Amino acid sequence: MASQFNGMFTSTVAVLTTTQIAAFTTADYVGITSDQIAALRTDQIQAIETRDLAVLTTAQVAQGFRTDQIAAFTTLQVAQGLSTAQIAALTTDQVKLGLTTDQVVALTTAQAAALTTAQIQAGLTTLQVSALESRDLAAMS
Repeated sequence: MASQFNGMFTSTVAVLTTTQIAAFTTADYVGITSDQIAALRTDQIQAIETRDLAVLTTAQVAQGFRTDQIAAFTTLQVAQGLSTAQIAALTTDQVKLGLTTDQVVALTTAQAAALTTAQIQAGLTTLQVSALESRDLAAMS
């Protein structure tokens, strides 16, 4: 089954309603390109189901999402939608300029452990590090 995103121009993706974004299937999200992801508005990002985020490749996550889109993720999307591999694939800019303190707090222990040294050193702010739960900090060592 072909993805409904297949062949869709980025300009078309940008004008889809949040209802249309939410209606896409997981199979559709497998076929979304990094350019199409980058074309999504922040309100569209919040309409993506956690199961749909989970099927994105690490390349789609690292290359597709802008920092403002990362910041638009709900804490549920971060905690339940992003895999440890996707978390580890985030660029330092996506971590530093994208992840909010609430999102960092929402990370599961496994996700926190998946953060790379570069992401922690260059990406997390002092406030974000201090907001981490002790079990998350322990998992990082």
